[in-house]
Amino acid sequence: MKMQNASAVPGWVELYDLSTHTDVEALTPQGYYVRGMVGGVTPFEPTSEVLGNAIDRPPESRVPGWLELTTLNTHRDMEAVLPVEPYVHGVFDDEGHFYPDQPPSVQGRIAPK
Repeated sequence: MKMQNASAVPGWVELYDLSTHTDVEALTPQGYYVRGMVGGVTPFEPTSEVLGNAIDRPPESRVPGWLELTTLNTHRDMEAVLPVEPYVHGVFDDEGHFYPDQPPSVQGRIAPK
């Protein structure tokens, strides 16, 4: 069983801009997001699958890649590295915004609630 760090707080990561937010902020998630614990031993510990609704993809060029949820590191498919689970695969636009594959899903195990 994985131990949660006492300094971690409930929140979410927005997949579009890869920002993290805590439940105490006066915000609601935008687009696709993953709920979890923010801060602590790792930057983010996911506790849900992908939630929310898609933000339309722009017509500009797109580069396939993924977001590693616990580290919040991003990688492009062309890199010679394997994804670290749990992660979400999708594409990045020219401005670095992330759009999960359809249907969106978390690959690998997520922490129990």
